Amino acid sequence: MNAAARVESGHGEAEALRQNAESIVREYRTRWKKRAMNYVAVLKGTKRDQVLELLGEPDQRSDSGTIENWLYHCDAAYNEEQIWILTITVQIVTREVSEIKRADIHRAIADTPWPKPLSSEGLNTADELTSKDKT
Repeated sequence: MNAAARVESGHGEAEALRQNAESIVREYRTRWKKRAMNYVAVLKGTKRDQVLELLGEPDQRSDSGTIENWLYHCDAAYNEEQIWILTITVQIVTREVSEIKRADIHRAIADTPWPKPLSSEGLNTADELTSKDKT
């Protein structure tokens, strides 16, 4: 393959990755539109019921007898190489937010699978995002 063909081939692959990233990000942003608008309203002291009202059911839970830990995926973006997923972890103690942590998942575009269908409850499934997270 000559140099011009290699450049053209590389450009075609880069364009395919860009289109894939754009589609993935658009799908996630559509799913998480309400969350992207409301996550900044969840502050320390926010009541549990209000978190559910603002963000809906969490994507993942890790609860103990006295503490609820909820993970939400809230927004997505991309550049030439990566897709970023904004995550919020909300810790709830005695029915009130005690801590909020924000983190970004960085994943190579080629390693980011297409979003799985929504579960029967209409919730986002998070397995495909958290199995290879790079924070």
